Amino acid sequence: MNADRSVDLPPQEEISSLGTSKVIRADQKRFFFDLGSNNRGHFLRISEVAGADRSSIILPLSGLKQFHEMIGHFVEITKDRLDGVTGVSVRTVEPVQR
Repeated sequence: MNADRSVDLPPQEEISSLGTSKVIRADQKRFFFDLGSNNRGHFLRISEVAGADRSSIILPLSGLKQFHEMIGHFVEITKDRLDGVTGVSVRTVEPVQR
């Protein structure tokens, strides 16, 4: 996969109206997916919360398609291990409105 791809991003107004937060629970962890922007551009922040511990990665939207492809690759090569397991301890929940 090529990390130097150019990606056309939607206008700020469209990104702001996308419903910018989602939460997934997996076992004892929660994963928060939040779209944001700053003076350097638009990004997706993925935060893992387990108890009092929190860690995050910031992914520029220009890398989102490649990140999606990479996750898909690992889903594909591990799908035989996941058959019958998915959905048992993983669920999507609505984020708390602030």
